[in-house]
Amino acid sequence: MSTPRRGARDETELKAGPSSSRTAPAAFAIDVARDRGTPRGLGAVHFRRALTYVLRQHACRAARLSVALVDDRRIAELNQRYLAHPGPTDVLSFDLSDTPTAGGPEGAIVLSWETAAREAERRGHALLAEAVLYAVHGTLHLLGYDDHTRRHAARMHAEEDRILTALGWGAVYARVATDGRGPRGARAAGTRIRSARRQTARRRPAL
Repeated sequence: MSTPRRGARDETELKAGPSSSRTAPAAFAIDVARDRGTPRGLGAVHFRRALTYVLRQHACRAARLSVALVDDRRIAELNQRYLAHPGPTDVLSFDLSDTPTAGGPEGAIVLSWETAAREAERRGHALLAEAVLYAVHGTLHLLGYDDHTRRHAARMHAEEDRILTALGWGAVYARVATDGRGPRGARAAGTRIRSARRQTARRRPAL
C-alpha cells in the first residue's frame, strides 16, 4: 500500500482577489500530498493554481481542500471502501462540510497519478494536464456539479475544458485519443471516465 508521506505535504493560505467587484477577497487553504512514487513533475503549485482559479470563477469566499496523489492500488482500496466500486479509478471526491455553505467547499480529492499517466499517453498530452483535469473535476463535484446524466456530464466536462483552456492546457477532456478509440465522450457506458466519478463520498478518507 502506498500512502501520502507527511514530508510531501504542502499547505498554503492563498489570498485571492475578488472574481468581481461585488465579491469580497477570498481565503483558500489548499493542501497537497503526494505518495512516494508520484512523478516529480506533478508539483503542488500547479494544483493550487488550478483549484484557486476554479474557486475564484465560482465566486467562493473561502475553501478548505486537500488533494492526494496516490497510485492505482491505493485508489482502488478507497474506491472499494467508500463507494463499493471495484478496481482503480481516476479521481474520488469527499465532501467534508457539515452543512452546505455559500462560502465555499470543504473536501478531499484523491486522484491516481498512474491512471493519469496511462490516459495522458493515450491522448498525447502531458501527465500534468491529465492530473490537473482530475483535480478540477473533483473540485467541481464539491461545488455541486454532477455527471449522472449525459446533459449534466456534458455541462461539467465543458466547464473543465473551459477552465483548463484558460489555464493554458487546452481542452484536455475533449482531446481525442491517439489510439483510434475516439473522444472520451464516445466511450461505452461503464468505462472509467464516464462513470467512476459519479459519487461524492461524505466521509473523510483514511489515507
